[in-house]
This record gives sequence, C-alpha cells and structure tokens, in this order.
Amino acid sequence: MKNTSLLSRRNWLRNTTLSSAGLVMAAHTGVFAQSANDYPNEEELVRLFSNENPYGPSRQAKAAIEKLLHRANRYPTYHEVNPQALKEAIAKKEGLKPENVVLGHGSYQLLTLIAILYGNQQQTLVIPRPTFNVTGAYAEKQLGARVKYVNLDTKFGMDLPAMRRAIDNRTSMVMICNPNNPTGTSVSAQKLADFCKEVGKKATVFVDEAYIEYAPPTHTQSMVALVRQQENVLITRTFSKMYGLAGMRVGYALARKDIATKLDALNGRFGQLINGLGLAAAMASLKDERFIKKSVRKNEEVKNWFYQQLRQTGVPYIASDTNFVYVQTGKIYANFHSQLATHHLKAVGHDKSEWSRISIGTLANMKQLMRSMKTMQKI
Repeated sequence: MKNTSLLSRRNWLRNTTLSSAGLVMAAHTGVFAQSANDYPNEEELVRLFSNENPYGPSRQAKAAIEKLLHRANRYPTYHEVNPQALKEAIAKKEGLKPENVVLGHGSYQLLTLIAILYGNQQQTLVIPRPTFNVTGAYAEKQLGARVKYVNLDTKFGMDLPAMRRAIDNRTSMVMICNPNNPTGTSVSAQKLADFCKEVGKKATVFVDEAYIEYAPPTHTQSMVALVRQQENVLITRTFSKMYGLAGMRVGYALARKDIATKLDALNGRFGQLINGLGLAAAMASLKDERFIKKSVRKNEEVKNWFYQQLRQTGVPYIASDTNFVYVQTGKIYANFHSQLATHHLKAVGHDKSEWSRISIGTLANMKQLMRSMKTMQKI
C-alpha cells in the first residue's frame, strides 16, 4: 500500500464528512456519477461502481432459476422453494435456528428496518464515518434520531475506543461495517468480538457483513458465533455481492430470537414475499462452495494486479479485504470521474472528491481502467 504519510488526513476527513452521506446512495442511484445519457450503450459500460461479482451467478444458481422459471407467475408460497426453506438453509449453515434469521429484499431493506427499530427522537445511534450509512441516514433524516458520527482512525480503520466514548445513556445501537465500505478495511475477529460483548451490555451492536465472504480469515471473521452465544448483536448479509445475485434482491439478518422477532415484525408480510427465483438462486448458492472459492481466488488475483499497477502509476490506495479498493484519485487526476465516463467506465465518487471507490472487475476490466488512467489529465 502507498505510504499513508503521503495522504492528507485533514483533507480526507473534511471530504468524507461532506460526502459520506452521498456515498451511501451513489452505488444505487448514481448520485455522483454522470447521467445514463453519458453512456450510449449500457452494454459497453464497465461497471466498477456497485461491487458486483463479475463471475456470478454460479452455475447452480442459474440452474435453480431455470428450473423454477415456469412458476414466475406464482407467489413463493405452498412450494418447496419458499422463505422458510431459505431461513432453514441459512440457519443450518450458520449453526443457528430459523427463528434467528430474518429475510429482506436485499440487505438494503433490512438496513432501513434496523433504523426504524433503533432510531427515534429519543434515541442515539453511533455510526463510523465514512461507511455505508443507510441506517444512520434514514434514522436521522426520516425518523429524527440523533446520530453521533465517529471518524475512522489514522489507518482508515474503525476507531473502537472513540466509538466506546461516543456511547451515552440514550444510545440504542452502535454500527460496525466489517469489512468497511468504502475503505475496505476490517477489524480483527478478536477485537471486534470483545467490542461487541462489552458494548452489547449497553446497546445493540449492528455489524454489516455484506463483504465478509471476501475477507481473509486471518484478517477478520463473522460475528455469527456471538449470535449463537445470545449476545446483543445483529448481523446483516446479502446475496448481492459474493453470490452474484444483485438483481435478485435477497438479503438476511442474523440475531438472537428477541431481536430477530422485533425486526421480522417490522418486515410483516413482505418477508414472506421474497421473489421465488431469488429464493431458488440463494438456496442453490449456499451449497456452491466451489463457486465461492473460485470468486475469492479470482478477486485476489485481479486485486493484487491492480495494486501493482497503482503503485507503478504512483496513485495512493488503501489495502482492501473486499472486492473494491479505496483510491486517492483526487490527489493525481483532474475531474477523474468525468474523464472515466469518456472511456465508458464508472466508479463511485465525483470530480471534487479526493477518494474514489473502485470495484474489482475482471482482469480485462481492470486493464481497460489502467489504460484509461494512464491517458488521463493529471493535476
């Protein structure tokens, strides 16, 4: 990784303070990117902005979709492929009970439900910054909750001591995104487990694990063991990233029974109406360990190649435990994202931001990106 002493922490904090809320929505709405009209043919667009798995869905998932396609006119009820069946499959894989699993239309829906569960005008949420802040933003803007934002530390990781200090008698929930989006950094399993156990005595610790499948076990691990131990922990995951099912919109939460029951109550009937093809694909994907290993291997190979190219080009970046990299494009390039658009490339950020989040695509995608970056106008 480029020496972070070269990075301006003051500028970084200022810029992330202004733009972290926008980063939440950028991957979903294109807030910071050029309009769709800037890309004459969507098929030509190199998608380096949504952290999708460029190799997915798996063959088993595709086969499951094709097998159930004739039932696309039916709701997923009174059939072997149904929400309860997916809950049971997830519970079995994680060593939990179905009552510990809550399904959502992608984890995005669950993030807003968590805001409703823990955020009101009498409650305080503690949220790191920058992070994927759907929950905090929704609670603050829609529900009137107070949000205490805690900046990342000097190594772009979670500042756990500062987050502890931010807790007060009104704190209902503390959020950790692990690995973090957009920085790609993670907290070690032991440090995070200790934090969850300590803080969980005062408030629920919500851990967003959207990218946990990409993280090396030596760097961090899931907190699902704490759910088994009945700790005050709530985890969200998604089938949109590693499993390559972003278009199917299937996510889930893991928590002890009392928390899961409250969250599922907010879900209402919608939790029973996850689309049937998505359910089938998700159930098949859980069994396809070969696809997961292949995706992890390819992601690491291409990411390491990208690191090497960035070092050779002199562009600072943060080493990542995910399928995206946080790159200090604003230090080197003028109007980076506008220039990207002319090359049919798209990442998360905007022309005035110092940092850009760049998804790891295929090797061909990243080679196209580097060819373009080498021709871009610099500051």
